Amino acid sequence: MISRICRILRGAILLWTASLLIAQPLWASRCPLVVTHPCLSSLVAFIGGINISVQPLARWDGVHLVRLHPDIHGLPALALDRREALAYGLNLDSDAVVSLYREFPMDRSLEEVFSDPACLPFLGQRVLVAISDLDPNEYEYYQRRLAEFQSRLDSTVSMGRRILKGAEILTFSKNLEPLFAAAGCTVTLASDEMLASLQAALEPENEVEEDGLIALLEEWTQGVDAVIVDRGIDKKILELIPKLPKWIVVVPLDEDVDLLTALYDRYLAVWNVLRIYQEHKR
Repeated sequence: MISRICRILRGAILLWTASLLIAQPLWASRCPLVVTHPCLSSLVAFIGGINISVQPLARWDGVHLVRLHPDIHGLPALALDRREALAYGLNLDSDAVVSLYREFPMDRSLEEVFSDPACLPFLGQRVLVAISDLDPNEYEYYQRRLAEFQSRLDSTVSMGRRILKGAEILTFSKNLEPLFAAAGCTVTLASDEMLASLQAALEPENEVEEDGLIALLEEWTQGVDAVIVDRGIDKKILELIPKLPKWIVVVPLDEDVDLLTALYDRYLAVWNVLRIYQEHKR
């Protein structure tokens, strides 16, 4: 009996080892794809799944967008449009360089576009076509990934509407407005007066104490449920966020960030603020 179990285990181990040996070259054969902007990298990484290895040309360092200079000789590259491809130093005469659009039809930042659930399905479709041209044998796989993306996006926005509809949101970044508007929130952009007051308070010669700055920021939370900022806001404000219960900082997108999880987390962060304040009112 024991010898039989040993033979079974030995056979299972051999099969497992063989499967690893077979899988290794498949993993190693992932198609490298150079991608320009981090937001686009995030979407390409999702649609490409295990078949595409994104080689980014830019990444957020926490606050600023930093250009990278990897060795991309001979690799296919993907840009939003021809203008962006040129801005990143890609050769438009090369067959290896693909742009999703000849000229992107919206005069909006990519951060704002990728925060807009109405735009993402169209971008996802363009990405599907682009990477399928590079790897036509896996078209059905990429099609399934796009279907999963659209399904999860719909579920994420639907969840956002259920838990956030009617919430009053103040944001210091126009890029974040579309996502919360899609969830039925009332989104207000920081006024010019607010921005001027904040700029004055941050001037070195004014030397506003931390308590005074916190008091100013908390004053703006009156009448709103949450204040949302991105990492482009002044470093001093970012350092004070842990002391400001209603203030939320969103994580920027790149190839290592699951796009839909990031959008879901933005909704959830606001809901957590609402939940805490609702519990305090009881």
